[in-house]
Amino acid sequence: MHYHLDIIPTYYFQGFTSIDTYQYIWKFNKAVTDELPVVYFQYKIGGIAVEVNSNREVIWVFLMELCSVVGGTFAISSFLTNLLSSFESGRKGYELVQ
Repeated sequence: MHYHLDIIPTYYFQGFTSIDTYQYIWKFNKAVTDELPVVYFQYKIGGIAVEVNSNREVIWVFLMELCSVVGGTFAISSFLTNLLSSFESGRKGYELVQ
């Protein structure tokens, strides 16, 4: 049997208070062998920490980010439309002569 435990440090921030805690992930594997019964315990403390902030952005920041996404989508789609139309018009200019 093989037990595996991952420990992930987690930090919660809300206003001026902070809570330091851990998240746990465990796994259990069982293998049938002809050898002697063995139990393995393996644990790992994560090198990456999770940080949770509960700060709210103001509404105008959200609207500005939304407008930038819409504007970027419009710019890329018009660029691709112009690129494809230039390929199409370039192909019409040539004729096959026999």
